[in-house]
Amino acid sequence: MSKLVVSTLESPAASGIISVAAGDIVYSPGSVIQVIQNHTYSQSATSFPSSYTTFTNIPELTASITPKSTSSKILIEVRWFGEFSNQGISWDGVWNLKRGSTLIGRDVWTPTDRHIGLAITSLSYYAGDASSTPEMAYYNYLDSPNTTSTITYNGCFTSNIAGTLYTNRTVAYAAGGHEAGTSSVTLWEIAQ
Repeated sequence: MSKLVVSTLESPAASGIISVAAGDIVYSPGSVIQVIQNHTYSQSATSFPSSYTTFTNIPELTASITPKSTSSKILIEVRWFGEFSNQGISWDGVWNLKRGSTLIGRDVWTPTDRHIGLAITSLSYYAGDASSTPEMAYYNYLDSPNTTSTITYNGCFTSNIAGTLYTNRTVAYAAGGHEAGTSSVTLWEIAQ
C-alpha cells in the first residue's frame, strides 16, 4: 500500500485533496480543482446573420481549460458588456455556449422556429437606443466534458435580426457619456 504524501499543502482536507499517493491526486467531490479566467477590455464589432439556427461566437468570450480528470465538471460563467447596432436585436436574441464547435446547454435546433438559449440581454434603458446605452448579459452552465484534453468554450449569440454586436463599448463610443466596460469567461473545474 502506498504511503500518503502531501508535501506542498498544509492539510489535504483544507485544500479539497483527499489523498496524494504514487503521484495520483484524489479530490473530494465538490472541491475546486482549478480556475481559469479570460478577462478582457479589448473592443470589437462582431457581425451576425438573421438566423434562428446560427449562433455566432463572440471573440472576447472564449477561454480554454485542460481538465485534471475525466469525471470533472466544468462550471462556465460568461459576462458580456456591450451594445447592439439595432436595439431590436437584443429584444429578439439569446445567448448560448459552445464547447469547441458543439452547441451545449440546449437541444440542438429543437424547435427550429424559435430561439432557445441560456440567457437574454439585460437592457439598460427603457426605450430603443443603439448608440450610447450599453447592455449586459450574464449566464452560466455546468458541463460534463468527460476528457482530459484541452477544451475551448465560447460565448455565442443569435437573433432573427441581423446586425453587429459591439463588445466592451457602446456603438458610437464618443467622448462624454459613452461607456466602456469589460467582459469575461471564467472556467471552474469541479471534482466529482
